[in-house]
Amino acid sequence: MIKRTPELDAFELRRLRRPADYRRNLATLEEMWRFAREMGAFRHPRTPDDLEADIRYARAINVLRAPGKNRLNP
Repeated sequence: MIKRTPELDAFELRRLRRPADYRRNLATLEEMWRFAREMGAFRHPRTPDDLEADIRYARAINVLRAPGKNRLNP
């Protein structure tokens, strides 16, 4: 788990203020796609039933709370 710190906030702000390099980002995405194919990530298509657990997990970790609410003590 990543804890919020002033250093992390400053890092994120610096990253957000930099202009996006779309060609570099696209090249990175293309390389990740090639690597996933080489690793066999797409050999066995997943059914919606296979994805259900992943969807529930994603919803759980990405839950949104009102600003100022303590996420550790709901």
